[in-house]
Amino acid sequence: MLGRVRAKLGRYVTRWQGLFPVIKFFSYIPVHYKRLRAFKPDIIYAHDLSALPLSSLVAQETGAKLVFDSHELEVHRNPPLGRLQRMQVKWIEKRYLPKCDFVTTVCESAEDVLRHEYKLKRTGLIYNAPRLRGGKSHARWERHKGVSFRGDAGLERDDFALTYVGLITRNRGIEFALNAIERLPEKIKLVAVGPGLPVIKARLRTYADRLGLSERFIMLDPVNPPDVYKYIKGADAAIIPIMPATLSYEIALPNKFFEAAFAGLPIISADLVEMKKLIEEYDLGVTYNALDEEECAAAILHAYKNRYTIKPSKENIQALRNRFSWETQEKFILSILEEQTSLKDQNDEHAR
Repeated sequence: MLGRVRAKLGRYVTRWQGLFPVIKFFSYIPVHYKRLRAFKPDIIYAHDLSALPLSSLVAQETGAKLVFDSHELEVHRNPPLGRLQRMQVKWIEKRYLPKCDFVTTVCESAEDVLRHEYKLKRTGLIYNAPRLRGGKSHARWERHKGVSFRGDAGLERDDFALTYVGLITRNRGIEFALNAIERLPEKIKLVAVGPGLPVIKARLRTYADRLGLSERFIMLDPVNPPDVYKYIKGADAAIIPIMPATLSYEIALPNKFFEAAFAGLPIISADLVEMKKLIEEYDLGVTYNALDEEECAAAILHAYKNRYTIKPSKENIQALRNRFSWETQEKFILSILEEQTSLKDQNDEHAR
């Protein structure tokens, strides 16, 4: 009986948090306020909007510097927010972002939006790229380690493996990619690597079966995040068919892009702003109209016919790694924190 009551209460709270993000975001304050304030931080580095109201309150009371990492454009996230939700999220961003001492985000377009919308002056970019030296995942992220991409997928030697990496969910373009592949040679197969709800995976399996692609669509378990780009090196190309369903997706520069690039795979991508820019700059592959299945199919066919010559050059891949690897991002993060520490020390000195 008690278990049923708890489950019902949990569903009720979840529903209200979904309808009213302001409840969700401010719910962190009574839970974590005393602990964070007692810590007497010099810098608070808040990640995602849910942590911002609490972090801002404690920073104001303790004199700590506040750095905020905006992982995406929260107002324009996927699935699209309802009108009431958008209004609340917009209000929270407008109230708290200008109070931050420094704001980081994931790409130039997102930075431009935040600077324009909230008149921010101190901003920078932290790219969502993998660590070159690998590393150990936190226990909660431990996944299937993967043995061999081609072996795990059951591919034959002459199969052309087109890999999709990431969350298997709506508006990621998987159905779109399947529609494109349906009209192409049978040796072209789509291999998805990533987590997803069983119900979503079942729907995709049914969809592929309906298209006659039962043997040409393979879903593999996710691997440990540090291992992804090494694991997918066994593919022939990567596809990033993100649908421009929201502004956050239109300007996306996701980790799957860097994982594919670091793996040295030719990338077949929707012509979304940030990815197209880097694909052209480093000659990483081809882009297609994000809403045109025939153009996508033509791009895949081009990669298939030129599979031995379309691969990015080693020089370009190395240049990309040097610029974007997590080792490079770490250095920038440390420089931000060192700068904010120095500014706090100056403020404390003046206050004495």
